Amino acid sequence: MKYWSQEVASSIQILLVVILFVLLLIKRKKLGKEIIYFLAAGAIVMVSSVFLFIMRISEPTFSIPVRYNMMINFSVFILFFLYFRGCLESRTAKKINIVLSIIFVISFVFINIFFGETYKNYPLLFYFIQVILLLINIFLLLHQTFNSNKILKIKSYYPFWVSVGLMANYVGTTPLLIITHTPIQINSKIFFIILFIVNFIGYSILILGALLAENITKKSEFIRD
Repeated sequence: MKYWSQEVASSIQILLVVILFVLLLIKRKKLGKEIIYFLAAGAIVMVSSVFLFIMRISEPTFSIPVRYNMMINFSVFILFFLYFRGCLESRTAKKINIVLSIIFVISFVFINIFFGETYKNYPLLFYFIQVILLLINIFLLLHQTFNSNKILKIKSYYPFWVSVGLMANYVGTTPLLIITHTPIQINSKIFFIILFIVNFIGYSILILGALLAENITKKSEFIRD
């Protein structure tokens, strides 16, 4: 930890996001029409990460407003849900996806209207809601994948890699966010090292998946509503 630098870690993370975005842009024709939503989410993450990095370098005391974080997460998660909706084939699964998206929007509006002024840290309730809703979408997709012919070419099926990568990123971050809302004291360097490792693993999975991905657009067989 002696040579740990949060700026270097942030630079590496931004580099991973840029590599992922470029890969997806290059291979977008092989990743299905719904990849446009994931690309848009990647663009938001990339631009916001670069902006915050520049702000921290130019003004070391710069603090990220909670509502800014919530808006970025709201935009990214809505695009995630649209991406999963495009990947889902079952009518029932698509309806569930719509319900989850509505719940997400309502929870965002509700928390901002009634509690927006009181939060000093990212609201744990909202984070739990968005992660749980994301995990349900992932479950729907994985259930579809493992019960269809796509399982035979799972290494080439990018939605599978998206599911694993997002689980690594957001589920892996959950314990850290919980700690910030408790009296437990954790060394800031240790906190950011763990956060960096979690993000590095998540983005590496997404990049590996993009490298292996091929066009699998044929409708799945054995899908039943």
